[in-house]
Amino acid sequence: MIARLVVSDTSPLRALAHLGAVELLESLFSEVFVPPAVAAEVAVARAKLPPLDLSRWSFVRVVSVADVTRAAAFTAGLHPGETESIALALQLGASHVLMDERDGREASRAAGLVPVGVLGLPVEFKRAGLIPAVAPLIDRLITEIDFFVTPGVRGQVLRLAGE
Repeated sequence: MIARLVVSDTSPLRALAHLGAVELLESLFSEVFVPPAVAAEVAVARAKLPPLDLSRWSFVRVVSVADVTRAAAFTAGLHPGETESIALALQLGASHVLMDERDGREASRAAGLVPVGVLGLPVEFKRAGLIPAVAPLIDRLITEIDFFVTPGVRGQVLRLAGE
């Protein structure tokens, strides 16, 4: 387990659901929290990705943000899901936030959070002995749902995974 709890933005949940790997999050985090904006986003189908019903995972909880203003200094220009994810992480005292978008990751760091992206999660799954290899998951994201990964980033992730 890399942290007790985590807050997730939309893209990590969608990507992990596509891979059939949302369940693996429970081994890294005792609880996964999702703000309402993210719950609303994943409930709607998107190109190549079906809608998600978050209630199917008992360790995923949708929690409202009490005060978005605390995160306002860090989240100007972000989408609602990113803004609420950062605000919720601050509210809950989470150390990590699952987020892929560059601006959201930078805002997360500025708020004192550790962003973990979709590509970092398989590395953590492998380190925990939950999967044998990272490359097949990355390749599926690229080929099946057009997840953008540069060759350099792919190579860097695979080096981190020892592949």
